[in-house]
This record gives sequence, C-alpha cells and structure tokens, in this order.
Amino acid sequence: DLAMANKNYYEILGVDEGASFETIKKSYRKLAKENHPDTHPGDQQAEKKFKDASEAYGVLSDSKKRQQYDQMRKYGFGAHSGGGFGHQGIDLSEIFGNYSGAGRRRSKRKADFNLDDFFGFGGLGDLFSQVLNRENGFGHQGRPGKGQDVHVKLKIPFETAVLGGKVAFSIQKGLACESCKGTGSRASQKPSTCSECKGSGMVSMARGAFSMKRPCPRCLGEGQTISDPCQNCGGSGQTKGNKTFSVNIKAGTENGHDLKLTGQGNPGRPGEPEGDLILTIRVGKHRFFKSKGLDIYCEVPIDKEKAMQGTDVKVKTIHGNSVRLTIPPNSDTGKTLRLKGMGISRNGSQGDQYVKIKLS
Repeated sequence: DLAMANKNYYEILGVDEGASFETIKKSYRKLAKENHPDTHPGDQQAEKKFKDASEAYGVLSDSKKRQQYDQMRKYGFGAHSGGGFGHQGIDLSEIFGNYSGAGRRRSKRKADFNLDDFFGFGGLGDLFSQVLNRENGFGHQGRPGKGQDVHVKLKIPFETAVLGGKVAFSIQKGLACESCKGTGSRASQKPSTCSECKGSGMVSMARGAFSMKRPCPRCLGEGQTISDPCQNCGGSGQTKGNKTFSVNIKAGTENGHDLKLTGQGNPGRPGEPEGDLILTIRVGKHRFFKSKGLDIYCEVPIDKEKAMQGTDVKVKTIHGNSVRLTIPPNSDTGKTLRLKGMGISRNGSQGDQYVKIKLS
C-alpha cells in the first residue's frame, strides 16, 4: 500500500528535508543497488525497500511533486495518517493504492524500475490547492481571511543605501471600502447564511473513488452571502487607491534586501488582520562608487608621469568630503590603495574605501 500520508520519503531515502537533488539521487541509487530484486530473488524485505526507495525518489526528484508532497505534510491530508494528515477526510491509500500492484510487477523487471513513469499527482494538485486555500481562510469574493501581502520593488539612490535615510513612495493597493466599512454589504443590510453550505463554508465533493470537502462555490467559503452588495465596491469590501509611505533605510542596506511593513498590505475581511507590505530593495547605480558589504570601491585616473614620480590626489568619499591620497612612485594601473574608515558605518562596524589606480 502506497498510503502516501503514512510515509516519510525523506526518512526512507535517509536524507534531510532540505537535501539537494544530487544528494537525493545519490542516496536513491545506493539503496536501489543494495536492494534490487534481481540481486535478492525472493527477498520480500529487500523488494519492499527497493519499491519504497523508488517511490520516494519518484516524488522527491521532481520539484513540483516534491513541493506538493511538502505542502501535504505541512497542512495535513488523509484519514489514516500518523504524521499530521488526519483532519481533511482524504484517504490517500484510495488514491495511490492502485500503484502498489504496478510497483510489485515492475520491481521484477530490470533496473529500469522508476515510479516517475506512472507515479504522478495528475489532477490532484487542483484539489489540494482548494483545501490549502481553505486552510488560509476564504473571505467573500474569494478574499482570504487575512489580507493579501503586497510585494513591491523599491528603487533607492545609492547614497541612501550606504548612508541611510528616509524614502517616500506611493503605490496603488487595496483599501477597505469606506461606504460599507469593508463588509461588502450596504450599511443597512447584514450578510445572510449561505443556503448551499448552511453556513459551514464547506461542501462535500466526490471524485472517482474518494471524496473530500472544498470551499463552498456559492459563498466561497465564507458561510454567508450578500443579498444587497455595496454599490461602491460591488460587494468585494475593497477598493483600490494610492497610498503614500515613508520608510527608514538603514545604512549599508544591500541590493535585494527585503523590508516588511506589517499590516500595510491589502485589507482582510472584517475582523481579520491586514496583509503586509513587502519591499524588495533595488539599489541604484552610482557613476563613481560601488559597494560590497561595508566597503566602498572607486577608480581614479592618474597621469602616467605623475604615477612614476609619485604624487598626491584628492579622492571623493561617500561621506561628501574629499581626502588627500598619496600615490607612491612607480605605481601602475590596477594598484589599489586603502582609505581606512571611509566606508560604510553599520551596527558599530566601519568599512574602508578602496581606490584603484588607472593610468591615463
């Protein structure tokens, strides 16, 4: 029985949950070689280990199947699970049990046994996603209970990234409808109990040899319907509008850094929290400076004759001033000199500025 809910594929292959594809592949090949039916004729225990390892590899070697499997382990499916799959009423042994016989038949063949050929989730992904959506909580008009997070790429000047400062920006996002206060219904009307699901928000659904519950298609899992929707928002409880924010950028903020503004995303349904605003920082380029960690890098042109004799030059720093740098005699293109303490200051640490010479 390939009751998937009762098996830990990571334990079967002897790998960590964060294992790479190469690690999974190496472990599978080792187990398959050790337990192959051709080298252990009549050994049912070896055959079972071979089949389990192939089953596990068939899922964990496929990124999509692995993601679905991890979601199933996280959120829980199956009626007979011992590993957290017990509350959704899906008996996965009914879904995957048909593969058990095929596995035994194929295990008697040569080493081409691979459940990748027939072990697939097929159309189950849509069913699982429906349940996962219910786990997140449906609101009316398909909105989740908690408001959705809003993701924005925020480009900031180089100087602000290295020195810190405030950045103001405006975005268009979901706002709670002012007319209905986010309820989706006219102020004088209250939502009524859904006639389809009787207020539970879920309805039973049969597909093939198994059944499961899914969010009610009439009320979209809310358990209530709006007979007189708000004219301003059409019953969604949300409108779109521009909102301006001002955020503090810490000194030394690097490209790709995520900054979260809690509760500044899209609104949730009444009584539920707002989502978050996630800012992904994009640092603008500077015509003279570059940064790496706390250090600053730049390149200055030096006349060849002066470089041969040695000279002093003024070099700009990110702090707005210039410092005098001594160029030693016989310096050549590519020579790099350090200005100590002229880099980025962050959390008590101080970077340096590195000046690369380019002869002209």
